[in-house]
Amino acid sequence: MAALVFLGVVAGCSLHQEGVRPPDNRIFFPGGAIIESAGPGLGKWLYVVNSNSDLRYNAGTVVAVDLAKVRADYQDAQGSPPGQAGQAGQAGLPGNSRTWNSCPADSRWVPPANVAAADRCCWDTLDSSILNCDEQLYVRPESSVRIGNFGGRPVMQQLLPAAKDQAARRRLFVPVRGDASIGMLEVATTAEAATFRCTGDRTNPADTDGRFPVCEPQWQIKRGDEAAHLPDSDIARLPDEPYALAVDDVLQLLYVGHLRGGSVSLINLGTYDESRTPELLQSVPNLLPGDANGAQGVTSLTIKKKGCFGPVYVTSRYVPLVGTFVVAGLDNCQAPRVSGPESTRGIAILGTGQFLNTGLPGTETRGIEFVSSVPGQDDRAFILQRTPPALVAVNTVTQLPFATIEVCQSPTN
Repeated sequence: MAALVFLGVVAGCSLHQEGVRPPDNRIFFPGGAIIESAGPGLGKWLYVVNSNSDLRYNAGTVVAVDLAKVRADYQDAQGSPPGQAGQAGQAGLPGNSRTWNSCPADSRWVPPANVAAADRCCWDTLDSSILNCDEQLYVRPESSVRIGNFGGRPVMQQLLPAAKDQAARRRLFVPVRGDASIGMLEVATTAEAATFRCTGDRTNPADTDGRFPVCEPQWQIKRGDEAAHLPDSDIARLPDEPYALAVDDVLQLLYVGHLRGGSVSLINLGTYDESRTPELLQSVPNLLPGDANGAQGVTSLTIKKKGCFGPVYVTSRYVPLVGTFVVAGLDNCQAPRVSGPESTRGIAILGTGQFLNTGLPGTETRGIEFVSSVPGQDDRAFILQRTPPALVAVNTVTQLPFATIEVCQSPTN
């Protein structure tokens, strides 16, 4: 089957430097991806963040991949049996409407930019049951935009319409470690196209028109409200290494976990009509204990239940623990939206002091998922640990692990 592989590395670099312009129709050193989960593009589009972590180009990118075309090509190949790549289709094999050749033996081979439709896929040289397809035929270059380097896994926010006759909007948030910012893109989809907007005014963004634009500074979240009467030294700034994101589109809050330093930042997403939001409200350190050297870091954030009073789970880079926090200071918590920047209400992150422990020596928990064996009760948590590589099942009532299974080396999420 066709496969996409995602990798990530740590480093830093500026976006507007001289250098090689990135391609607008390629997947290169991807740092994360998300599938469209709403609207007319439901399940059709895959949004890929190209991190450019090897600094081959002078920018990272966000591109849209047409999954409908990917599925069509793969289904065309369903009848081609492994080991018979490149042979004519055999009668009686359902779906065998196309014959693909074997891939060239040179693993460094890349199809030319004007690759013919007949050559866009080939059977893998080492495993003839795997169909490799060139992404140039699936990436929509007219949708692509440029961002900073070292982008990570994105999250999506569903915006409530400002009026009854207005269509719902969506925003994509991307952690960009190269310039310590959160990139924001407005997303619009149809059955035939996906569009990213990150230039112009936040409330009236400009269309890309196939220009492959660089996302502009006003679409980056780096600090609090510069228009406030506070002195510049007191304005909140996003710490280094923004890495993990979680969005609560009920409360319209975005949480950011930082891979270095271990802080969690709180961003008020506000409503679409508030030009000064999203806005960074605060960054809270020390939600997780450090290792023997005091090092702290956050690898993932998981919202167990969106809305008021639900804990947010934080996994640690340096110790085999998962901590939790809640958000306090919400006025009228049952309301679907938080107030705008004119009434800050003192929203704050509060650590609960409660931790889940894998019971294993080592470091780096990489994520947590919950499974309920009894309806209405989340009594089992599954924690992924990177060193040693294992998946650990924990009873959330007793807070004790009860099962462990080894996994492959260096799991990521």
